[in-house]
Amino acid sequence: MSVLGIISCKPGIPRKYLQPNKMADIIYDYHIAEGIQSVNTTGDTIAMRAYQAYILKKHRVSQADFDSSLVYYTRHTKLLEDVYDKVAERLNNESAIYGGSQLSIGDEIINNSDTTNVWQSSPIVILSPYLAFNRKTFEIKADTSYHEGDRIFLDFDTKFIYQDGMRDGVALLAVTYSNDSVEVVSNSLMSSTHYHLQINNTGCLKIKSIKGFFLHNNTQNQNLTSKTTLKLTDTQDTPTVNIERITASKSCTTALELAQNCLIPENGTITECVVTGETQPGSKVAVKAGDQINIKSVTVTGTYQIAGDKKINMIYTISVGKTLTNI
Repeated sequence: MSVLGIISCKPGIPRKYLQPNKMADIIYDYHIAEGIQSVNTTGDTIAMRAYQAYILKKHRVSQADFDSSLVYYTRHTKLLEDVYDKVAERLNNESAIYGGSQLSIGDEIINNSDTTNVWQSSPIVILSPYLAFNRKTFEIKADTSYHEGDRIFLDFDTKFIYQDGMRDGVALLAVTYSNDSVEVVSNSLMSSTHYHLQINNTGCLKIKSIKGFFLHNNTQNQNLTSKTTLKLTDTQDTPTVNIERITASKSCTTALELAQNCLIPENGTITECVVTGETQPGSKVAVKAGDQINIKSVTVTGTYQIAGDKKINMIYTISVGKTLTNI
């Protein structure tokens, strides 16, 4: 009897690059230094660069070796994710030792009966400037557990691994409703901090799906743009609302009617509003002659053309913060 066996060798990280444990140690120290620097000053400073130089000297690594290793890891995002897992575990462990708390996605909202964590992907997303790894999209289909009027929010923390260049990015959250209208909110990502995106669903519509993405800039000319730069331009500009008047030109019966009379969007129609101090939508808040109502925000619905002849309905929530007077 003969046996044919094949033994394959798992390719390792080339010796000319820093190994995972060394990378994790340096990145960990970078985050500690960044935390110290953010308490004492704001923005990138000479002090932060001094911290970085000291860290590399402490680990006996040159700037060139660290930069080339970082490029290698960003081209192999699974390896970079493994390194970052080590960093996150160490930060969590030391936080617990000194009295801090350890929090995973979903832990914060388990005790809140009105809130449910619906995130279905990995709690850690790592992006690099390279085309195959510069974006993370997600889509969540609604089921029978969703209700009309549900609000959707996206909370996450960012950590920029690169220490030079600009920090500029965008996360986008979009909710598609049962009538195929879409409400979108986005946020620039410009620092290592906590971000909160929220869609209020002021029209109390039933949700069909939740979509969104995070994107890291991919530039064709790396010499013109720092590898730390994240850049995204939304395909549609958020409409603005102009204040036509602060006293209505006619007698109105609801806060929504008052907002529609006094506020004019550049594109679209005001279909709902939020009144400061009220829990119900503005269309259900009655107003009498002489009433003064503070409009916290308005919902603007408009039709926008995208690729070719295709058109979609977009819904934006726009802050106002103006007190309007009914006649």
